[in-house]
Amino acid sequence: MDVNVDYSYSLPNILGNVSTAATLRAEARLSSDVRLIGWNVPPEEIRHIPDHWLKYPEPPAHYHYLLGTLYIIFTTISMCGNGVVVYVFSAAKSLRTPSNIFVINLAICDFFMMMKTPVFIYNSFHRGFELGNFGCQVYGILGAFTGIGASTTNALIAYDRYNVITKPMEGKMTHGKAVMMVLSVYIYALPFVIGCVTETWGKFVPGTVDLRHTHSLHPVRRRQENYNERNMLPRCNASLEPVLRPQARVSNELQFLGWNVPPDQIQYIPEHWLTQLEPPASMHYMLAILYTFLFFASTIGNGLVLWVFMSAKSLRTPSNIFVLNLAFLDFIMCAKAPIFIYNSFHRGFALGNTWCQIFAAIGSYSGIGAGMLNAAIGYDRYNVITKPMNRSMTMTKAIIMNLLIWVYCTPWVIMPLTGFWDRFVPGM
Repeated sequence: MDVNVDYSYSLPNILGNVSTAATLRAEARLSSDVRLIGWNVPPEEIRHIPDHWLKYPEPPAHYHYLLGTLYIIFTTISMCGNGVVVYVFSAAKSLRTPSNIFVINLAICDFFMMMKTPVFIYNSFHRGFELGNFGCQVYGILGAFTGIGASTTNALIAYDRYNVITKPMEGKMTHGKAVMMVLSVYIYALPFVIGCVTETWGKFVPGTVDLRHTHSLHPVRRRQENYNERNMLPRCNASLEPVLRPQARVSNELQFLGWNVPPDQIQYIPEHWLTQLEPPASMHYMLAILYTFLFFASTIGNGLVLWVFMSAKSLRTPSNIFVLNLAFLDFIMCAKAPIFIYNSFHRGFALGNTWCQIFAAIGSYSGIGAGMLNAAIGYDRYNVITKPMNRSMTMTKAIIMNLLIWVYCTPWVIMPLTGFWDRFVPGM
């Protein structure tokens, strides 16, 4: 059976009368009233850019140059600073303690994270995807390894700090154990990198990570999927306006994401996701069950930590304020899990945009806050190691640092909520 597909729909508002097929040709993207992202990308490279981004106008040139200049400054400062840290720790034998291995690894991750910025800088000064897909893959590989590595190393520093506080006599870290834990960080990051490089699970693309569905398809669906992949066209056979109506999204042989979302809510979902196939119901239910288990385990665990710290006066030390705040952030992060669970059991955007905003706001506060707290714990740990007799952490200083973390998180939550700078939207 053949499937007749009409791929020539017009994107909304910003493109005017430029069709999707035309926007994939550089000359057509220049001839429209608005110059679009990807206008200077050759045809053999533009297929690597998700079509979602191709509908946005090209930002002013000075934005590119400003970012390129800023990243040159950041790269120079960061590479010099982290290079000095690695050199000092490697040269001074007295600093090669088991706990400091984590600090060295964190500095190495930060150092190599900046090794990818020349790709960004070069692209910025050329106003686009100048280094092509190869540069994108290099950038993604380094970013994945160093990003996951740095965040996991911060968690190891926090774990080591916890042992020093709770088990001062018997919680000793050995060199062998520290090295094995650092190696496990890179082993943990490896499948995420390989999966994206080989495109077996997601892939590295400019601007965002495009997660592909990997479930098996009907042969006719597979044939259409392959045709669409070759031509970089959205996976639907209706104009954009009907695609936003649920009845149109389920009336053809393919079922797309958003098929069960009412018209008044589907406007909040980026069009990019509406071109993706709906995953099997079993995946939704499996995620819901998994998150239910994680919700109860994490809520109970972090709740017990909060209760123990609040009830045991001897544990209320300046250093433990960071641990207490971290447990509190993890606890409130669990508060958003019921939204995800409910949506998963209803196979979609069941709770609508209001709860999407609540979900994202909680996630931003707790996610950014937890990352900053891990850095604060690492800083406190550094002082414990390097200044054991002259520690400057007081209860007041610890409280102020924790409050500053909350203040730092606030604009990143308020700006998307108000639409002042970006916005929270459903991810998939």
